[in-house]
Amino acid sequence: MLNETNYTFWKLINEYSISIPMLQRDYAQGRQDAKTESIRKTFLDALIEAINTEPIKPINLDFVYGSLLDEFFIPLDGQQRLTTLFLLHWYLAGKTGNLINEEIAKRLKGFSYETRISSRDFCQALVEAKNLDFALDFDKIKISQAIKDASWFFHAWKKDPTVQAMLVMLDAIQDTLKKVATFQLAWKRLTEENCITFHFLPMNNFGLTDELYIKMNARGKALTDFENFKAKLEQRSEDFEWQNSGNKTWQELLDTDWADLFWQYRNKINDNYLIDDEYMNFFEGMALCLYPSEAKLDSRNNLLFDKAELTFIFETLEQIKLKINEINNELKDMNFYSLDKRKEQNLFENFINDANGKITYKNRVYFYALAEFLLKWKNVEGLENLKPYMRVVRNLVENLEVTNSNLENVTNSIKHIVALTGEDFYTNLANDKSNIGGFEQLKEERLKAKILLQNTQNQKAIFETEDNDFFRGRIIFALFCIDSDTEIDKFDAVKLSNINNIFITYFSGNNFSNDIRRAFFTIEKNDFYNYWWSWSYTTDTQKRCLIENITDLKNNFVYGNWRSYFKILTVQMVNTKPEDIAKNYICPSDMPNWKQRLIKDINLLDKHCRGHYIGISADDKFCLLFGDKKRPSSVDVCTKVV
Repeated sequence: MLNETNYTFWKLINEYSISIPMLQRDYAQGRQDAKTESIRKTFLDALIEAINTEPIKPINLDFVYGSLLDEFFIPLDGQQRLTTLFLLHWYLAGKTGNLINEEIAKRLKGFSYETRISSRDFCQALVEAKNLDFALDFDKIKISQAIKDASWFFHAWKKDPTVQAMLVMLDAIQDTLKKVATFQLAWKRLTEENCITFHFLPMNNFGLTDELYIKMNARGKALTDFENFKAKLEQRSEDFEWQNSGNKTWQELLDTDWADLFWQYRNKINDNYLIDDEYMNFFEGMALCLYPSEAKLDSRNNLLFDKAELTFIFETLEQIKLKINEINNELKDMNFYSLDKRKEQNLFENFINDANGKITYKNRVYFYALAEFLLKWKNVEGLENLKPYMRVVRNLVENLEVTNSNLENVTNSIKHIVALTGEDFYTNLANDKSNIGGFEQLKEERLKAKILLQNTQNQKAIFETEDNDFFRGRIIFALFCIDSDTEIDKFDAVKLSNINNIFITYFSGNNFSNDIRRAFFTIEKNDFYNYWWSWSYTTDTQKRCLIENITDLKNNFVYGNWRSYFKILTVQMVNTKPEDIAKNYICPSDMPNWKQRLIKDINLLDKHCRGHYIGISADDKFCLLFGDKKRPSSVDVCTKVV
């Protein structure tokens, strides 16, 4: 049989310490929406009526049940009511001078929140706040403001939903208690008489599992992924101790100093005054980077970390907290092309904040690379070696499609690269002969390191070319254009800058002008269009492409087999505009007339070949311009050039 007994809060907390478990939801009766405000007012009015009327009108608050564990009562149902009763008792104890009574204070300290460390610490701090002036005229100042102004109140507590709700409830209690005859009478009724009771039902034999707590909480606000994760993390890591230099444990830091850090970079687009998603994104991202062969994007409920990994994670957070402004300042001029530009160059913010609904693998790799550096050099002041290291990482990552299948190779490569950092970073990089599998781009980075070591004045030209949005760190084609891709002695900074200026001037968007396509016709065998071929059955012609867009240009003429064509044209464009190259070109006598017309007629391609596809007759006597189509329906929709 169920052993149910009538209890008051004061009796219950005298017999047991009340511990709101990790897997319970936040305190909800202090939420600031209209529905909750109405419920709060009705509930408080009923409580105050019970302790203020003559004769007494007792009120029963239904069942409060949960499990008993030694001297602790762990509520399954009743958390909200018990929390409100705790706040009511605390407020009246303060107003009547009873809070300084050691026995009463000891009893109130028996109420604790384990959902968040900040919630637990706030409850304890309330009871210990003997310097809080309850003699203040609370008609002029709210109790919540007096608490927030107190020296013991941590700023980070403002971000805890339970603390926020408690402060709102305390203001409501303050306002409602204006109706009582005297505070002393209200306190006496509350603690010595059965004015406010509930049916206390311990359920030790009913197997109150974590799963049951979660299911029960589905009736209210669902627990976030992070709340579930943190509860499991704390349970699994009971024997893991880690403190920062200020002797704060990792559990404390999650709810105080680190919470402040995450709060700065929360998703303000859908701001719900929580940072749980940002925290979860952080731990999930670290899991992917620390054990990429095992971690999956949908594994939020199964993230496991060993002690070494937790140490890495917590020391990273501590370093970020201490150095975030210095890091951002150091990297502010470096363009990480894949990052959300609304967040500037903040690697941490892009790692935790998914305002676009997606945090990419590159976001994660960038931050992981930063973390590896910070932990290697955590005992060294300053970040003078960070920028060259992150520049190399940027060049590598931007020119690789990072996926779950190659993430392990990438993270292993980063571990190798960070080991090269220091005052001799470029020397170490230039001399490195390791065969690491994450980056093909590493060969170029070693080449550039040798060029930089050759003459420090080469740095400006190389870095500016790397920072060009066209190259995104991969400048091997620009080096090829000045014949220094294999022979570093031929490197000329002026020539490289000239090549870079060509790409800034003519290739800064997603496409390029038809003047350049016309100029392409003047190079080598005048057949650049043969890089791509097909057959057009609807026009009975050989289908060719005049380079569709910038991506097409990169794949085939910058990094592909036709790069010698583009090199010749690029070098010519240093001194001659592409339209003048076409204009001044002397067509060979055996060149088909249709090709000569495409070179010389500045309007043909603009008007009749917006899609950049053509069809060439089998006898090479004419071509068809396909307009804006890739697959024209018939010859009739094409423009014939003879």
